[in-house]
Amino acid sequence: MENTFDIFISPTHEDQAWTRDLVKALKKKGLRVWYDAAEVKAGELWEDRLRAGLESSRNVVFVLQKNAATSSWVGFMTGAAMSSNKPMIPIAPVDANVSDIPVLLRKLRVIPRTDPTLAAEEVAQAVSNEP
Repeated sequence: MENTFDIFISPTHEDQAWTRDLVKALKKKGLRVWYDAAEVKAGELWEDRLRAGLESSRNVVFVLQKNAATSSWVGFMTGAAMSSNKPMIPIAPVDANVSDIPVLLRKLRVIPRTDPTLAAEEVAQAVSNEP
């Protein structure tokens, strides 16, 4: 499948305002972003749209919460990203412990969730290094 999007934002239902600001900042940098709040319309099958969004994106960004390590949804999404060979970029709360980060993401450099514009800058730099 063609990479229509540069970044797939793994759905998060906590701190949506911060995530929307991140998406806006990434788009200002010229990146094409798949974000469920914008891409899944009322009446559409959510899981089908997520699968299509993931398949059509080059990178996956996880906006993690403190309970991410125990979230079955985050576990499913990290597994899906890994099986699709998608580069993964985790963003976690500044005060997160290693145990708060899902096992599959612990070895990756985590972007601290501070200002969405600063996080967008780091994400943009990371994805610009991709082929």
